[in-house]
Amino acid sequence: LLNVEEDAEALVDGMDAKLESLSDLKTKVSARKLVALDYNSWGTSSGVETTWHAVLSAAGIENGSAAYEQGAFGQVSMSKELIVDINPDVLFLPGWIYGEENAAATFYDQVINDPALASVKAVQNGAIYQIPERLRGTYSHYIIDTVAYLLGTVSTDID
Repeated sequence: LLNVEEDAEALVDGMDAKLESLSDLKTKVSARKLVALDYNSWGTSSGVETTWHAVLSAAGIENGSAAYEQGAFGQVSMSKELIVDINPDVLFLPGWIYGEENAAATFYDQVINDPALASVKAVQNGAIYQIPERLRGTYSHYIIDTVAYLLGTVSTDID
């Protein structure tokens, strides 16, 4: 339609090249068999029919909410009991929450200090990461940057 087929192909080739450059790191992360949840302040996590699931898959990380029923927009209701039952290795929290300036920091503090979540591996091991909104909310070719960010974040303790 726009007559930019060559530019589009170059863009896809660039995305493929970036994914390929991350393949060794993905192999190392995949070997750890990490289970992750993205948990937000309204008590949901992204299910299998979401872009976030595709990002986790591209990073070699299992989506802990994949087995559960999705509601609107692919969201899975996450009670604290369910989080404890899933017992994720990693929790990804929002880096920004609409409404007040420190909402994301407040939510982070609530999660890490919640006695109901104290037995969760991610909490015990400090594997709780806030995802910058520019990465969490992208649905363009920049999604490769989100995959790279996740791989870089969860691989900090890999030799």
